[in-house]
Amino acid sequence: MTDQNKDDIGAIPSIDNDRDDVNLQGVKGKRKSNGLLSSILIFGGAVILIIGLAGWFIYKAVHKDTSIDVGKPADPTLTKNSGDDSGNKGVDKLMATIAQRKAAQDAAAEQAKQDEEKRRLAEEEAKRKQLMDELAAKGRLEQGNGTGQQGAGANGGNNEQPMTPEMRKLQGKGLVFAGADGKGAGKGENAPEGFGGGLNDSLRGGTYANGQASILRNRNLLLGMGSVLPCVLQTKIVTTYQGLPICQLTKNIYSNDGSTLLLEAGTKFYGEIQKALLQGQARVFVNWTTAETPKGIRVRIDALGVDGLGAAGIPAWVDLHFWERFGGAIMLSFIQDGIATAANRASKDSNNNSISVDNTQDAAKDMANTALENTINIPPTGYVNQGELISIIVPRDTYFNNVYEVH
Repeated sequence: MTDQNKDDIGAIPSIDNDRDDVNLQGVKGKRKSNGLLSSILIFGGAVILIIGLAGWFIYKAVHKDTSIDVGKPADPTLTKNSGDDSGNKGVDKLMATIAQRKAAQDAAAEQAKQDEEKRRLAEEEAKRKQLMDELAAKGRLEQGNGTGQQGAGANGGNNEQPMTPEMRKLQGKGLVFAGADGKGAGKGENAPEGFGGGLNDSLRGGTYANGQASILRNRNLLLGMGSVLPCVLQTKIVTTYQGLPICQLTKNIYSNDGSTLLLEAGTKFYGEIQKALLQGQARVFVNWTTAETPKGIRVRIDALGVDGLGAAGIPAWVDLHFWERFGGAIMLSFIQDGIATAANRASKDSNNNSISVDNTQDAAKDMANTALENTINIPPTGYVNQGELISIIVPRDTYFNNVYEVH
């Protein structure tokens, strides 16, 4: 055995990963170089494929398909020929015709309105002229026949015509003062300012119709005007939106003479809230429209909701929304003050060289004004919790004779 064979016998065998061949001399096989070349070729092919796909997508994105589906009819409103603009011209002509007709109708309506106004003014002028002529003729008649009228009055004859309402309106209105001598002002003459002075208008009282007494009929079935109905709220009231509150009667309500039970305790009242709170208001106005008894009888009452002492409206806790109304403007004012302070400090630090921030200050001031204008009119919100004890005042006589009968 030679020395070379001895060395071969003592060598550590190695395993080739590509071919799984055992090399007793511990040297990797020659196939390894071939595997590396295959990996390089595969990687290069993948890169070329990716570049090709990317180029195809870019080409499709740039050159969009503008073909039209033959199976679907094209929309005539979307098609436009470069050499034929008749469709657009037709539409323009139609719109121009409609505009002309609209203008003609508006002009005709305006002309009719002007003609009507002229006719009305002419009629009023004619009536006024006729009335003035009548007054002038009457004045001349009284001046020319003054002595004759006195003689006729002594003889019992009186040919003076009464004045029409239009004539009385032209004579003016004023208080007639009966002086110490018992003689009042003449016809159509105002009372002298020396008697009463400026109190004449304040002391002119109103005229009212005479009242008339009547007898209440069927008092045993009458819910009289002014009846107070205590009830407790079943629903919470928030005045942000209109609502339909519900209230439940807390005691039995009897007829006007106290003999008949008309509304049992537990009767539900349904109301309406149609008015939002205004600044300075702290009560909610509720109109209670309908009452429904436990026995299924509905009564239309249209009554006013009051507090426990009878004051109109229901007391509410009011949220004035102060910060929502003024918070934005206050914050912008602080920002404006901060900008001015920073500008003054910067001017002092730069050897009295003034730094102008007038534009920024003006912009902040305008923003504050705009924010205040947009939020100042936020209305207050009133809250009335459920369980609040209130009252309802009946404003009119309500008869139950069509649903109740006394035996």
